[in-house]
Amino acid sequence: MPPDRTCIFYKRTFNGKRCLLLSIEDWRRRRDRLLAYCQAGGKGCPIYAAYVRILANNSNNATVKGKYANKFV
Repeated sequence: MPPDRTCIFYKRTFNGKRCLLLSIEDWRRRRDRLLAYCQAGGKGCPIYAAYVRILANNSNNATVKGKYANKFV
C-alpha cells in the first residue's frame, strides 16, 4: 500500500474533508486552488507556509515575563 501523501492538516471533518488551518467558509472559497497542495503533502502550500512562518516567529520571540523572568536566564 503506498504511503499517504496528503497534508497533515487535510482531514475529514463533520463538514467533509478540508484544510484545518482555514475556516469552513474560507475553505469553500479557496478549495479549488488549494486542493493540489493538500494532496501533495502540503508542498508549496501558501497556507501551510504561513503557518510554519508564524510558528517559527512565535517560538523565536517567546520570552518569560513576570516574577519568574529571572529564573530562566
